[in-house]
Amino acid sequence: MAGSGSADRRGGKCWSENTRFYGTVRLSTERFGRDINQLYQEVIQHLAAPDGVELEITVEIRAVSKTATPTPPPASSRRTPAP
Repeated sequence: MAGSGSADRRGGKCWSENTRFYGTVRLSTERFGRDINQLYQEVIQHLAAPDGVELEITVEIRAVSKTATPTPPPASSRRTPAP
């Protein structure tokens, strides 16, 4: 990642610490479980590890049909987010 830095005592670069991360990823509709697991292993666990990190993960699902209106599952099977 790019950043501005200043020289340290040994003449090297000191980079400012990153304080935010934002990313999006498209998952395979056929292997989304595998993709989510890989995303966890490669990104999420590293972001959640440091003390003081507020981690928020959101999932957006989009369904489009040319012939019928996609129907979400019944309300009783949907999970509501914790407050």
